[in-house]
Amino acid sequence: MSVALRALLFLVCLHLVLGQEFQCPLGKSPMTRRGRLIRCSAVRACPRNSICYQGDTMISLCCRTGSPSEGCVYNNKAYSYGTSFVDVRDSCNTCTCQPGGTICQADCPQLKCKDPIRLEGECCPVCPELPKGCTHDGVTYVIGESFKPDACTDCTCEDGFDPIGLYGGATCMVMSCPAVVCERPEKEPSQCCPVCPELVVQPDGCPAGWDSHRGVCYQYVENETKVTSDVANVFCSQKHERATLAAIPDVTSYEFIADTYLTEFNFPWVDSEHSEYKGWAKHNPRRDEECSVMYQRKLFSQPCDFIRSAFVCAFTI
Repeated sequence: MSVALRALLFLVCLHLVLGQEFQCPLGKSPMTRRGRLIRCSAVRACPRNSICYQGDTMISLCCRTGSPSEGCVYNNKAYSYGTSFVDVRDSCNTCTCQPGGTICQADCPQLKCKDPIRLEGECCPVCPELPKGCTHDGVTYVIGESFKPDACTDCTCEDGFDPIGLYGGATCMVMSCPAVVCERPEKEPSQCCPVCPELVVQPDGCPAGWDSHRGVCYQYVENETKVTSDVANVFCSQKHERATLAAIPDVTSYEFIADTYLTEFNFPWVDSEHSEYKGWAKHNPRRDEECSVMYQRKLFSQPCDFIRSAFVCAFTI
C-alpha cells in the first residue's frame, strides 16, 4: 500500500457488528467471527454495496456493510444523517450529523447589549447587570438625584431608563433663553443665557458711548449694512431700552447734532415726525415721503423704504 493511500486512511476504523464497537489501528479493519474480534487486517477497498461515513476532518475509509444510509463519524462514534447529540468535547455545544460532516455549535439567544460577558459554568454569554442609577461623564448619580451636565441643562436620574443614553438614563430639560435687546450681550461661563451688560453712567447722566446735550443722550451709528428707518429705530432700542431715532426738540439740539455728527457725505436717519424743530431744506418735505434724513445741516424727506447706513439715536435722561 502506498504512503499516500495510508495517509488518506482515517485514524480509527469503526466496524459495528451485533451492536458492538471494534477499534483497529490506522489502515486496519476489524475481522470478526460470531461477534468476536479475530484480527485487524489492512483496508484495501470498501466491500461492494458498503457505505462510507464522514469523519471529523476527512472522508473515512472505514465502511459498514449493509448500512442503510450515509452518516458521520465524530469522536470515534458513528451517527446517521439528521442525528443530534451533545458534544463530548464541549457540553455547551449541540452537534448535528448532516451531509458534509458534523456541525457543532452552542444554541444561544441573541443579545441586545453592547459588551456581553460569559459567566463561569454558563454556556451562553449574558448581558452585564445594569447599575441602579445614572452615569454621566464618569460620575454616577442615585435614583432621584439631580445634576447639571452644563449651564443650560437640568437632569434628574430616574429608574427604568437606558444608562448608556445621552445623559446616562436621566430625563433632562434644556433651558430656553429669552431675547436680549442690546448691542453686545455678555454671557458668563457659569450662566446659560446672555444678558445685557450693566450700563456705566457718565457724570453727565449718559451711559458710556453716548453724548449728552440738554438732558438728552445722543449716539451716532454707522451700521455695516444699510437699513430702513424702521429698522434703524429697532437698532436704537437695542442700544438702550428707551432709545429711538433722534427727534429734534429745538434749534440748539438741531445744531448740536449737525456739529457733532454730520459730514459732507453722510445722510443719517432722524425722527422728523416727533420733532418740535423742523429745519427743512427747500421744497421739503415732499408728498408721500414720511421719513427724513439730515444732510448738510438740513432736513430732507425720504421714502421710508429707502436704506441708509447711518442714523442718530437718542433718549431723555
